[in-house]
Amino acid sequence: MAEEIRPPNPRHNSDCSEVDHEELFEISRVRNMYVLRNTKTNEVHASPERLKLHFRNGRAFMSKEDGSTLWCKQLMSWSVWKIAGREFVCKEHDNDEVERVWLCDFQKRKQVLYINEVLPAWKEASRMQAVALQYIVPGATGQQVFWALEPWIPPTNAKPRDAVKFIQKKMKSSWAPLFTRHCCRLDGQIIWPEHSHNQGPDRMHVLFCSSVFLLIFLLNQCMKGDAQDRARHILKAFLKEFVGGRFNLLVDAAVADADKVSLIRSGVKVAVVDGRVDFSVLDDDEATTARLAEETDNRRKQRLPAKLREELPLVDALLELHRVQHLHWLEHQVCQSLCNRIHLEMCVRGFPTEPAELDFTDRRAKDPVARASCLKKAWAAKQARAKKKKMNQQPTESEPVDSVNVQRRRTRDLRMASVAAKLWLSSKDKRKERSQYLLSSRAHFKGSRRVAVALDATRAGGRKRSHYAAMCLDTGVACWCPPQVHQDSEHRLPGEEAVAGESHLLDKAAVAFIRAQGQRDKELQKSNPLVKNTYNRLPSYGTLLSLDHALHAVLGDGLKLFLPDADQDKERSLLELPSLVVQADQGPDVVAPMWFSLHHLQLRLVYIPDIRHQLVRVMANSCKAAKLQAQVALSDILLTVMQGPWTDHKWFQVIREETESYLKAAALDGHPCNALLRKLLPSIVREQRLERWDVDAELVHQALSGACFLQKKGINNSSRWDAFHSGFRERKAEWSLLLLVLLTYGLKLGYVTNETLNDLTPLVGAGKSAAAAEDDQPLLRTAKAEKAALYTRCRNKLHVATVCLANGPLMQDLHLWFWASSPVRGELNRCRRDLKGRADTCRHLQDLAIGEGLVLVSELAGICHNQEALHDVGILQQDEVVGIVRFARDGLDSLEVRVQDEIMEKLVWTTLGLMHHMMFDLCHHMFGWPLRFAALLDENHKATCLQEMKETWEAWEAAQVMPGQSWKALCKRNPLRTTFCKDVFVRVQRDGWTEAFSVLRQLEEKDNKRHRMSNSDVWASASEGRVLARFGYREVESDPTVLAPDLPEGLFHTRSKSASVPKIREITGRATWPSMKPLDAARIPAEVQSMQMMHKKKRMQDVSMTWRTSFLTRGMIVRHVSKKKEYKLCTGVWPHGASTCLLPMERYELKKGIYGFRLQAPLSRDKLSWAQVYNFADYEVIRARVVSPLHFGHATSRGLLNVPIGEGPWIEEDKAGVPVLEHCARNGFFDIPAKFLEILL
Repeated sequence: MAEEIRPPNPRHNSDCSEVDHEELFEISRVRNMYVLRNTKTNEVHASPERLKLHFRNGRAFMSKEDGSTLWCKQLMSWSVWKIAGREFVCKEHDNDEVERVWLCDFQKRKQVLYINEVLPAWKEASRMQAVALQYIVPGATGQQVFWALEPWIPPTNAKPRDAVKFIQKKMKSSWAPLFTRHCCRLDGQIIWPEHSHNQGPDRMHVLFCSSVFLLIFLLNQCMKGDAQDRARHILKAFLKEFVGGRFNLLVDAAVADADKVSLIRSGVKVAVVDGRVDFSVLDDDEATTARLAEETDNRRKQRLPAKLREELPLVDALLELHRVQHLHWLEHQVCQSLCNRIHLEMCVRGFPTEPAELDFTDRRAKDPVARASCLKKAWAAKQARAKKKKMNQQPTESEPVDSVNVQRRRTRDLRMASVAAKLWLSSKDKRKERSQYLLSSRAHFKGSRRVAVALDATRAGGRKRSHYAAMCLDTGVACWCPPQVHQDSEHRLPGEEAVAGESHLLDKAAVAFIRAQGQRDKELQKSNPLVKNTYNRLPSYGTLLSLDHALHAVLGDGLKLFLPDADQDKERSLLELPSLVVQADQGPDVVAPMWFSLHHLQLRLVYIPDIRHQLVRVMANSCKAAKLQAQVALSDILLTVMQGPWTDHKWFQVIREETESYLKAAALDGHPCNALLRKLLPSIVREQRLERWDVDAELVHQALSGACFLQKKGINNSSRWDAFHSGFRERKAEWSLLLLVLLTYGLKLGYVTNETLNDLTPLVGAGKSAAAAEDDQPLLRTAKAEKAALYTRCRNKLHVATVCLANGPLMQDLHLWFWASSPVRGELNRCRRDLKGRADTCRHLQDLAIGEGLVLVSELAGICHNQEALHDVGILQQDEVVGIVRFARDGLDSLEVRVQDEIMEKLVWTTLGLMHHMMFDLCHHMFGWPLRFAALLDENHKATCLQEMKETWEAWEAAQVMPGQSWKALCKRNPLRTTFCKDVFVRVQRDGWTEAFSVLRQLEEKDNKRHRMSNSDVWASASEGRVLARFGYREVESDPTVLAPDLPEGLFHTRSKSASVPKIREITGRATWPSMKPLDAARIPAEVQSMQMMHKKKRMQDVSMTWRTSFLTRGMIVRHVSKKKEYKLCTGVWPHGASTCLLPMERYELKKGIYGFRLQAPLSRDKLSWAQVYNFADYEVIRARVVSPLHFGHATSRGLLNVPIGEGPWIEEDKAGVPVLEHCARNGFFDIPAKFLEILL
């Protein structure tokens, strides 16, 4: 079925053969150019050098006068192939993708050309706006160039109200009979308008006629009417422009059938030289004399008229042939030869494909290409206005400032472009363009069986919609599917509108009752453990149904296409199996349908979580595990302090004015601002990296006058991607300077007093304790509640920012989180910047599968050795302790060492959390299937991966026959039972384990609920924004010449649609399939590795004993009792305590008798080890603790204190190891889940 719908790939199908080049290529001379033309694809290559065409073994090549040769195939984009008697064309792209189209479909493509200011018009001293269409009409008519007839009609007949109806009426009454008398039938010579009643498969926006018809029409106008002289002038200019130079006319009098004139390839050659022709050569042709006698029924008239036997201008010769009735057959053949010449001329000359000016007056007959051009101009004007509106930041001194007149001119040009575009645009035009885009997408995806889909949801245009981008994995072409509207509480069914009379349906009493019922249900679930929370999964059903409908709109079939077929799939190769690849974020509305599709529907599907969203979730989950969520949420106040209120940005102006006021007052002695400066001077020196012995007020004032917060307002929202890191990096050297300005502002308003200048603690805690005492409420724990409480206690936003900046622990936690998560942020930016196109994405997945992603883990581990990071979080270094006696006096027992160790321990603890969550995602690629298949593309890791596949399959077969609930549950959620993994493993096993297969958020920010956008507008915005092209993908281009039907509104709504797979409805019922949250899904690769290791060690019966692994907590340095010299670092147990992945550690000597630990570098996949604890005595914990560089300095220095950087950060306290259980008991079983303690007890 797939082979009948889509041509096969010649690289993979040996039955495909290339068409003999003798049937394809021909060479002609057009004026002074030699033109090589592919007769089937209409491609041409023109060269001014003399060329000769040769053939050898079915392949064509050209030779030049200098003797050099060149294969003709290298000059053409498309090549012609055939299989089973059917021909198709192929085109290779830069990324090694092969685009394939059946030849019959390829020849139906149309191209509109605009021939402006070339031909004279009917009015004197004016030029015609001619429109040509390159198109091969189905059938053997030979017509390949068509002309819009409207500009060629004399002005006396072109004055009716509706030109389209007038042309159709005249065509039926006089022009069609005229052409039939002179040439042949009208079939294939006319392309009728869209709403014409005439029969024919092809339609255009206006009537188009063939070149033969146009010549006959102009010849008729030259012989009658009031504009004969002007018609002769136009015809002469037309022939001079398109059939000039030297060429031959082919005349074959033996062809009596008028419908076969276009097939003439040989006959008498009549030379045309510079627009003059001599038909006297036809008198010597016997077939011509016989044809003349037959046409006249007179044996005496066997010769041409005397006037045609002498050399004449081509126009005069055509007029003579047009006048004589028995020479109409000759006129037809001459006009057909001229049409072939016109076609070559049109192929060689590069006419524009878009109109120069949009001056069509008839709105019903608007040119579709003009409409497409106008759409581009409208979107460009819209984007330019949005860009100008977004540039609200004042330019810096280095940026040139445009004059007022330049800015006014730019504004005027944008406004004029917008108005001009709106005159041509309507909602119907946009829907037409989207309809054409949909038909083009269906044509490109016709017969696709291997498809990739990326999806995401946005609020663009005021409504929540799911957007789908699809890509054919065979050809590499991509498109945007119709967006699907979410059927949530905010929206109604299609066609329903809210009315004012519905407000009484939910009054205050009803709302209060519903809320009370909801609170009652929550309390009941807390008090009664037997009450289970049921999930209706209606959003998941909507997501799955929307995906099914979006695929059906483009592919012609939904998810049903990817269901396995046991009978047909056995004989198919991997490349022939229908497969669906889905890439999306890890939200619950996406993850749940993916588990349902994989394990219940058994679709041949591969789910690839979005790499960028994964990195964002790593930071979010690690921040929660480190208990820094509240601090990071409060940073939004500091990063957006310049924004607001509303669009006036009053606070930005207040801070600038207050800074100017402070700098003026700082020169006065005894001013309170000098006391402020003395108070904040140590932190300013630390942030500005100034030398402590060379600091004065002038340097601080210079830094303040050039501060970044005086030039830029900062970010608007710190919750998107890496906005926190970009905003914090921009301001991290200026927090104390900003606090200095805010405190002076607080002195004026009164909430900062003179007592506050000596101690900032009351400013931070007084309001909070007073609020707690007054309301008698517990301390606020959530970040949202803390922010609300701050805004309640404080006077304005600047007061809130002052409280946050004065909070030393808060600022230390923000610096710590900024530096701990900076490697993840760098990887996120690298992925957003560098991952463009299929090649980059494939290479990235391949690198992750072979373990290259562990470089990020090494960077996270190296944060504790980063001097800049240690400086910002408050870790003392050598230049800060040199010469200070109190740091070297008390040794390891000093208060400074203990404080430094606490800071270092918190930094390492946060970093270990990031490493732990990063390993969760990396293990999916390094040890989980099917993402591990990407390692087969690397030749150095291919053999290792195949061996792992063999061992994993043997363990899987053994696990399926093992008794017990543990193995039953493990096998139920194992990825090897999914259809895709099973197909790959079975086929690779069948081959002997030797072979492997190969292979709008910006819109949301701009248009979110500012005004409602239609579904067509939102859909078009993705294409007009060139999103796919910017990321290296080749997008479908809509064909503006296709007359597409109106788009139904139901295309964007799925609630009333039926699914292609009825089994989809079962997602709302009782769950009989496995489903996990993304954080819990990390246990899947761990369980696969545990299954493989237990099978290898023949301990599969001990699966119920692996719960002891949960006692390996984060930060432990452990070793197996049988391998005393191999030290491992545990970043934390995997979900549900089945196993854990240990990182290799290195033990090295710091000083005689003193040892430290550090992570081995470089980190690679083969150095990782999976651990399962069957017996507590098998592992022992090394007693080591995290210490600061100051601690290392006191421990290793002799005499003069020397603070090292790059050591540890673990230092060994005792050489003897401690059993795991004993170590956990000494630490109060910290960080161990209660359910495992219950099992232990």
